[in-house]
Amino acid sequence: MAAEGSSYIERAYERLTEISADDSKRLEYEAREKAIRDHTYLMNYNLQKGLEEGRKEGMEQGIKALVKFCREYACTREETCSRLIQNFSISLEEAEEYLEKYWPAEV
Repeated sequence: MAAEGSSYIERAYERLTEISADDSKRLEYEAREKAIRDHTYLMNYNLQKGLEEGRKEGMEQGIKALVKFCREYACTREETCSRLIQNFSISLEEAEEYLEKYWPAEV
């Protein structure tokens, strides 16, 4: 047996055997382990969700700034649409939606 080589490992193995034999201690241990796994999962999930929301918000701000820049430098809607597609890797439909949203109507 591997535990015979080290007194530390041997004591840990004995303690594990002891705990395994006691149902209430085993259930407490399993409940603690589940709580730790659940906490870790939720923290990772919320972090990922926050990163995705931040990315979307940053992209929205960048698109708005590009449309404003193009307007200030007299680019056409078509040129601006092309720049949106190229710089933000979005589809033509998405670019047109952003233009509708941020390209001010002619007065």
